Amino acid sequence: MLIRSLEARVFVHATEDKAKVLKALTNVVGDLQIVEEDLRGYFGNPIIVLTAACDEDKASEVFDRILEGLSPPDRKYLLSTLDERLTKDGVLHIRLDKQKALANKFVLSDSDDVIKLTVRFSGGRSKAEDYLRSRISSQA
Repeated sequence: MLIRSLEARVFVHATEDKAKVLKALTNVVGDLQIVEEDLRGYFGNPIIVLTAACDEDKASEVFDRILEGLSPPDRKYLLSTLDERLTKDGVLHIRLDKQKALANKFVLSDSDDVIKLTVRFSGGRSKAEDYLRSRISSQA
């Protein structure tokens, strides 16, 4: 299995509706178990971190659904930015717009208000890059 694992994390700030952020995360990861962690910000403000993770087959299924949900321009942008998103160890970093995810739309974002995805591949960067280029191109 080329995809080893997938993790999705999102922050719920004090000004946000936790149920809506949870719904946005669920729209992205489906029925995965979500772990909640209560933290405090620098100024003592409450922050909740919601994390969902899975391995191998389920990770491939979730990742495929995310790729299919991206628009053709976003898939093209993902391909053009693979160098910045993919580590030498074969770890891919993607950020999806949290507000759009609430509406069940997957949109790449470079802002701070995002669902952060970390996808780990076996075989290192070159195998991950080959897989991603082939997989994304086939959906264009």
